[in-house]
Order: sequence, then C-alpha cells, then structure tokens
Amino acid sequence: MKITEKGSISTATYTYDPDVLDEAIPTGTLLQKHPLQNGTTVSITRDEDHKYRFRADDADTWSPNMPGTTSLLEPLEPKFELGMFWSMKMQRRYKEKNPYGTDSLNTIPLRERDRAGALGNALHDAIFVYIASGFIDEKNSLFMAWYNAIGKDTFWITGERFLYHPFFGYGGTLDGISSNENGCVLYDWKTVNRISYDSYGPRIKDFAQSAAYRDALIAMGSSFAPYACKIVYIMRDDWYDSLDAHPSSPDVDIVDVPLDTATALFEESRTLTETMRLARPQ
Repeated sequence: MKITEKGSISTATYTYDPDVLDEAIPTGTLLQKHPLQNGTTVSITRDEDHKYRFRADDADTWSPNMPGTTSLLEPLEPKFELGMFWSMKMQRRYKEKNPYGTDSLNTIPLRERDRAGALGNALHDAIFVYIASGFIDEKNSLFMAWYNAIGKDTFWITGERFLYHPFFGYGGTLDGISSNENGCVLYDWKTVNRISYDSYGPRIKDFAQSAAYRDALIAMGSSFAPYACKIVYIMRDDWYDSLDAHPSSPDVDIVDVPLDTATALFEESRTLTETMRLARPQ
C-alpha cells in the first residue's frame, strides 16, 4: 500500500519496487524510510515472518535479521493455559446456542480466532488510511468507536511505522504517533472482547510492548521519539457473550502506559527469553 503525504502528516510508504529493493531483500518484503532527528533517514524492512532489518543512509550493508518485539514478550503471557480455557468456552457457548449444530467443536475456536483477527486487521487498516488521508470508514463500527473517542480530536503525524532497537536487536511496527505541545505520543490499538476486558482490564504484555517501542524510537534517534505512550482498547462484542450479564466497560478505553514499570517488565521478559533460547539444546 502506498499513500501520499497529506499536509504535515508523515505517512508510511511500503514498496515492492525492484529498483528500490536491492538483491539482498527477498520478494514480499516491505520497506520503509524512517526519518531521524539528525535529518537523515534509515531504511527498515519487514519480511513475511515479521523479521526486521535496517540500513542507514551511509551504510553499504543491511543489519542481520531481528525478531519482532512480540516474540520477546512470551514470558508475560501464558498462552497455553489461556488458549485452552478460551477454547473450552467457545465450544461450550456454541453448544448452548446451537444444541443441534453439526459443526465440529474443534473448529469453533479456530474460526472465532480468525474472525477476531480479521476485525482487528480491518480496524488497523481503517485507522492507517484515516491518519494518512483523512478518509472516514463509516461502515466500520470499531473504527467509528475509535474515531469518536480519540481519532477526530487528535493531531496525528504518522501511522504504521517500522522501528528497531540498534543495541538490543529487535524490531516492530508502531500503530500511531500524535503530537501535542509537549511532544510526540505513541499509540497502540487493541481490539478486545468487552466482557473479558471488563473482567481483567489492560494486559501487562501490552504495556511492555509500548515501552519497548518507545525505547527503540529513542535509541534509533527517530523523529517520532515519544515522551508518553497510550493504549487504546476498542471493545468487541462477540456472539458467544450474549448469555452473560451486560459488562460495564465503555466502547473505548484509553490507558496511559506506566513507563517505568512497563520498561522494567520488558527488560525482564527480553532477558528471560534470551536465557531460555541459550538454554535450549543446540
């Protein structure tokens, strides 16, 4: 996707142009130019496996592949246990609402996971297009909830930007950056099940991810280096929740990231991930 600049908004540009991508970059890899505070730019690529590389303007070679930030956050989320309980819930709710249904129960969790992922991707796309062009997708209810809560009254300067940490060797893609009288603010959008959010609230993994992105932007000397981070949770109402009591959470919850705590969490998670990698049999 390529979207031209609009006003003072600095939009992310992806390219597959073979004249821009050299032989060292495989087909299907996305490339961005990221502006730095010293007036230069750095090229950052993201491949189909969400591995990142970078090359400064005055460099002849690309960096080695770097993992995405989320791969360093696994110690903060017990995926197996949560996934097992969630799958059991999906199957139980399906049987309650479809006592004579013929679908295989094993397919229900996978189908709901894919559906939630598609809603999240559509939201991210709609927000990216809005930040870049001002187009309002009135048919997307999740986008409209975001737009009315924060989108329309915030001065956005960029969205969907690749980043990397030059010392710790990880990459990522930030969702949005706004600007105010104090400087830049980094945003992350998350679609969440409303009842689940009402029960458990924000996830520490999300805090750690935002802190990791902020640290990377500062370390690389980005023009978008933020002084604060916020997570915007957009509530998703799913078919299997209709039998529960109505939750109290709003359509959108905007949460300030506690940066000192979140940075410490990410550092512990990153260190533990590396220790576990080194401990595995070679």
